[in-house]
Amino acid sequence: MEDEILNLLQENAGTPFSVKEVSKRIDRTQYREDPHWARPFLEDLVRMRKIISDAHGFYFQAPELDDGATRFLLRPAAAN
Repeated sequence: MEDEILNLLQENAGTPFSVKEVSKRIDRTQYREDPHWARPFLEDLVRMRKIISDAHGFYFQAPELDDGATRFLLRPAAAN
């Protein structure tokens, strides 16, 4: 399942995805039963540093440096 999520984020690099959007795009049948089914997979990918998430709960493909290392961006919280 992680590979499918990574492929979705790589194909749409720079596009933020919510948990519900990832869940819907990967498996609509499972989405109808539980719209948040992909959350554990997304959190595992964040812990493995393969993707990043922002303060609003959106997930992105982690940008890579020229040497193949992954760069993690710190995004400031939105001002109210």
